[in-house]
Amino acid sequence: VGILSADGTHAEAKKALIEKFGISDRQAFRYLKIAQESSGLLVIPEKKAVFTVKLPVSLIFRIRQRAQLSDYTLSDLVAEALEIFLKMGGKSGKEEKRTQS
Repeated sequence: VGILSADGTHAEAKKALIEKFGISDRQAFRYLKIAQESSGLLVIPEKKAVFTVKLPVSLIFRIRQRAQLSDYTLSDLVAEALEIFLKMGGKSGKEEKRTQS
């Protein structure tokens, strides 16, 4: 049984989302609105945090271009790239060059 289908008010459903997933009041409101308009289950994404890294300016430019062309947000594109990298065992071309030297 989902949060919306349980016997309760909209405010109770919003409160349950905030407590269960640690999301903001505004995010909970948006998810409830989307869920009401949707016919299927709504997946609540994991809470996000800011993670600052230093990258070469040219790489940042290319990442932003790719995000715009692909309809990904910048955060989603970088997260997807890192997920793929980690699934590969964290191996990169840079590591292969080091081991060959």
